Amino acid sequence: MILNFQAWDKNEQCIKEVYLAPRDISLDDIELMQSTGLEDANGNEIFEADILKNKAQGYIFLVRYDHDNCRWFGEGITIKTRIDITKDVLQYYSKIGNRWENPKLLRKEKRYKVKIKASSQYIMRDPDEDVIYFYSSKAYSKLTKKQLEQAGFGWVFDCEGIELEEVEE
Repeated sequence: MILNFQAWDKNEQCIKEVYLAPRDISLDDIELMQSTGLEDANGNEIFEADILKNKAQGYIFLVRYDHDNCRWFGEGITIKTRIDITKDVLQYYSKIGNRWENPKLLRKEKRYKVKIKASSQYIMRDPDEDVIYFYSSKAYSKLTKKQLEQAGFGWVFDCEGIELEEVEE
């Protein structure tokens, strides 16, 4: 398969055919990754199928194109949400790989609901303050082992007085 384009020749005032074909490889044997035309916080060009990491919260997103709405978006890998891929948003993200060379980055981490058995308090995470604490409510956060360990709560995995439940995102 050869990609065909037409181009307007400004000097000759006519349409010309343009042919683009990679050397020594068939387009049937490759996955093309279109550029978004944008850069991450470090000046790296962002392409379809790139993997981005939020610099503050560490959330990971896969860059995709929404054909129905004609726009780029980030599909949440470590959080269940989508982000728009815009120049303003990308200042908070760094490119950490792509889906082909770094497939391990797309694996979802296990998440846990953590409860103190004696008091029925759950661990909550305040995303605005980026702190984790016990809260007297039925509300709880779904946290990864890494998040718990980074906040100093790694001990919950070895404590008999704690009830751990693996939960869906």
